[in-house]
Amino acid sequence: MAAELAPNPAWVNRLLSENWPRLVKRVPPELLPVEAEASSDKRRKVTEYGCGHYGCVSPTSTEGVVFKVTSDPLEAHFVAAALALKSFPDGIVHYRAIYQIDGEHRGRPVFVLWREEAHDIGALMSQAYIAKLREDYDRRALEEFKRRLEMFKKWASDLKMTIDRATDRAKTIAEMHRYADAAWERVAIEDVDQSRYLYVHAQKKPFPYMKGGQRAAMLLRGCEIIAEMMANEPGGYMVGQALEFYLENGLLLADVHFNNIGRVEQNDREGFVITDPGHAVPLDERFAAVRIDAI
Repeated sequence: MAAELAPNPAWVNRLLSENWPRLVKRVPPELLPVEAEASSDKRRKVTEYGCGHYGCVSPTSTEGVVFKVTSDPLEAHFVAAALALKSFPDGIVHYRAIYQIDGEHRGRPVFVLWREEAHDIGALMSQAYIAKLREDYDRRALEEFKRRLEMFKKWASDLKMTIDRATDRAKTIAEMHRYADAAWERVAIEDVDQSRYLYVHAQKKPFPYMKGGQRAAMLLRGCEIIAEMMANEPGGYMVGQALEFYLENGLLLADVHFNNIGRVEQNDREGFVITDPGHAVPLDERFAAVRIDAI
């Protein structure tokens, strides 16, 4: 985490101030965000570790647990779905709880959540950081991890777009599952390897002649292959295993990149993890029933 902490945006402090009485009633003191300074009852100011487009992360007084305010409904739905699965793979930060709070930000609902703390978030974007890790990781393995993650994101983003653009989303997902066996026979590791040239140099996408559920099935199989390869390579095997785990459970993480990869260091678990699931796409009808309690 950064050594010098900047103040939260005004909208975060405002919404936390408005919801503070309800937070205090619902949340143990040790899980409340640490306040940056003495605050009045009307205006709370909390310390923050970092802010993005959708919200901010703050420390709590519980070691290893952070508090996050997010206005990203896709992230919120993923967290709720992940909690409903009742287990977490090693390659993602572990979540504890999520609630919706009163208020909006830019027309979006706002949520608060608690998750495991991670360090060096986004640091893998730096070649200098990668060079420092050479004693623990082969540099080529980290570069391969980066390439795998880049390709997974492209295939997953195409799959998300195919589903989002469908006239009938549920029908397209059902067709995708019906074409699963055909995709196993049609899509191979060679297709994944060659897709880098398609995306980067030819500015083309895989299977452009297919549509709807058939193309979605091919793209899903490509995602599965990339995740499996990543899960069996030293650079980012924990992240690959996490992507595999959620695909197997009907959740596609379509926007994971090095800026939302961090590092955890615990006695029984050490390595790179996903710190922000990005655009999570439910591929299973059961997740439509997931609800987030209001605080």
